[in-house]
Amino acid sequence: CDWSSDVCSSDLGGTPALDLLSEAFYMAFYATQWLAALALADRTRHRPLAMAAVLMAVAGGAVLHATALLWPVTYASGVPSSLVYLAFDATAAWAWWRVGRGRSPRLASATLMLALATLAFFVTDGLAMASLTGWHRFIPGHATDIIWTVPPLLYALAVRLGRAPATAT
Repeated sequence: CDWSSDVCSSDLGGTPALDLLSEAFYMAFYATQWLAALALADRTRHRPLAMAAVLMAVAGGAVLHATALLWPVTYASGVPSSLVYLAFDATAAWAWWRVGRGRSPRLASATLMLALATLAFFVTDGLAMASLTGWHRFIPGHATDIIWTVPPLLYALAVRLGRAPATAT
């Protein structure tokens, strides 16, 4: 790959079938977040949350698959996927923030950390979008790669906060 050029052939992904399989795995990741948030949600207070999750999943899947089938060159650019994932990140962060409001301090802190982790994914997905559109080029193997470790670390911290024993007061 020649990093002085605007486009690297490895940025264009593999075959369309493999790319769509990869998209399916990413969508499954977001689906597990929404399902976990919905499991914690009060069904009457969080009905908009449930509707947003369903609409995002259906719309996101439709956009990605339609783009891949109708405009393969546009799909290969990675921009449609990035836009969908930015929307998914925003929806998931909103879901975690919303579910944690008014809960016990331990659960509220865990869901707030999940919201922050998802916002960190929003930032990294935004940076990936910036790289795809040529606004800024991230070169693999440089110090900027550390940015992509922040969201998983925040998710691990959120899990730890959710399992921490309650302190006696």
